Amino acid sequence: QQQAQQLIYWYSLRWNIEQVFRLLKQKGLQVELLDLETGKALVQLTLLALFAASKIMLLHLASKQKEAVPLAESFTQQEVACLQALQKRYEGKTAKQRNPYPQDSLQWCYWIIARLGGWKPHEKQAGVITLLRGWNYFQHILHGWTLAQKFVS
Repeated sequence: QQQAQQLIYWYSLRWNIEQVFRLLKQKGLQVELLDLETGKALVQLTLLALFAASKIMLLHLASKQKEAVPLAESFTQQEVACLQALQKRYEGKTAKQRNPYPQDSLQWCYWIIARLGGWKPHEKQAGVITLLRGWNYFQHILHGWTLAQKFVS
């Protein structure tokens, strides 16, 4: 019985692997369309894509947890400051439209990144492709935020 439970658990993790492949392939980062001259370049770019996919999966998995998952070392101070500024823009006036998660949690980041990807708080949980859209948009915003901080300081 214990062996059967272990097999079922391993099989349940398969969906997460499928989500990572989904992020890397056609609907996501489209690594299969890369036209590079060397295998080494393809491996390096795929590793970069896996880094982005791992961040997105981290947010997606955290969104399913009831307990707050600490930010820990997942986001830099600058990323968190930028997310704090963005939250003000994406929160609504009613309680249902506000980010319900503690600011030091991955769920809080998930909510903002999902909003950037087009997710609405009244909808079911945001999927990985919505999070990818939000993550890409966030990276552009963060770049501008970083430049602006250098000129303001």
